[in-house]
Amino acid sequence: MKPRQLAYAVVVLGLMAISFAMGAGFAGRLGGSGVAYAQFGGDVFSNQAALEALQAQNAQNLTPVETFWQVLNRVRERYYLPIEDENKLAYGAAKGLMSSLGDPYSRFLDPDDLKGFDRITRGALEGIGAILAPGDNPDIQTRHVIILRPFPGGPAEKAGLLPGDLIVGVGQSAEKMENVLGMSVDEVADRVRGARGTTVFLSVVRKLDEPAIVVEVTRDRVEVPIVETKNFDEIAYIKLESFSEQSAKKLAEGLAKLEGQPESALVIDLRGNGGGLLDAAVDIVSMFVKDGPVVYIKERDGNPQPLNVKKQQYRDYAFPIVVLVNGQTASAAEILSGALRDTGRAKLVGETTFGKGLVQTVIPLADGRTAMSITTAKYLTPNQTDINKTGIKPDFTVKLAQPEWIKLNRGQLEEGEDKQLQAALALLKTGDVPADMIAQDEPKTPAGWTPKSGESSPESGTQ
Repeated sequence: MKPRQLAYAVVVLGLMAISFAMGAGFAGRLGGSGVAYAQFGGDVFSNQAALEALQAQNAQNLTPVETFWQVLNRVRERYYLPIEDENKLAYGAAKGLMSSLGDPYSRFLDPDDLKGFDRITRGALEGIGAILAPGDNPDIQTRHVIILRPFPGGPAEKAGLLPGDLIVGVGQSAEKMENVLGMSVDEVADRVRGARGTTVFLSVVRKLDEPAIVVEVTRDRVEVPIVETKNFDEIAYIKLESFSEQSAKKLAEGLAKLEGQPESALVIDLRGNGGGLLDAAVDIVSMFVKDGPVVYIKERDGNPQPLNVKKQQYRDYAFPIVVLVNGQTASAAEILSGALRDTGRAKLVGETTFGKGLVQTVIPLADGRTAMSITTAKYLTPNQTDINKTGIKPDFTVKLAQPEWIKLNRGQLEEGEDKQLQAALALLKTGDVPADMIAQDEPKTPAGWTPKSGESSPESGTQ
């Protein structure tokens, strides 16, 4: 290998190590000069002459990686304040690298991010108790973040935060508020999260023509909601809030309570469910579907590969199922919805789902303290339908007005006011949805489904 090629290789390895493997030192050679270098902390180039030789090369021939090293060293040499924590530089570089993919779901997880991610997947965390999401208001020209849903009974809800609140500022006091417009969800979340008992102030906008309001929230330990069960005459109702390590177990416990009761049908409510672990979705589908694929996974250069049900988890339930969905039903919740419909096991009622048909893989890095969550594939429903960015259109479109949607997410919508729930109950009882409930601009699903049979019509395949 030529000296210049060797230099490139070493520099690339250095950047990768700084970005993704903090704490594990390495050494190499630059241009055959015998120059040793190491990760943060410490000098990147211990031999200044070697650095100057690199910088003296023809600028047009410098690689982007070499340019990165120049920027890094100039910051370390010339920034007017001492660099107290060089880990922040490395983590910032890694986050910038992932952000440059233009994929909102691919991100670098620093130690704090990774701890928070682990707590969420286990079903518990400390913070304000709310899901943050990218906003999509076309009247706002910059990137923005909203409160997608505060957890029932959590600190955010108790403080008065509402679904859809646009976060414009975060601070440790009402007087010292940092503007967060233009930041990513991760960046805003970094500022919002904190230890139990501490306080954070959020400046939020509810209507663009109204001034922002400041809400004080005291962080606390939050149990991520998983399952809620109810009964409506002979119809069982299960609301699945998330897909964590505990979701399948909790759902099985909820179903076990129903097995000794005379319920003849089931409503699974996935409205507002933003997804979670793919494995949890597979486990739940496996309870209702005997064989075949739950989902197809398509990686960059491969053909779609089926991810099949776990046959040992199948339960021979005969009752029919209706799944409630809306625009906040996403990711693993869409996998469950698509699998139950494509296999003829359920009908969908509500509104078109979010449309997140991408799979993220969390890759732990060598330091044991960081990781990267990167989009590695897209998924297709069992009928090999790509729902990314388009979502899943329900069999019966029933819409809630914005005030009803806010009440629903706060747990304040009365059952009689919940048109989507009432439509699902009517479908299970009569085999049809009243015409006045169905959105006028959407066609009704063809008749032919017998709700007591435990099977859907074969017409319910693709969208």
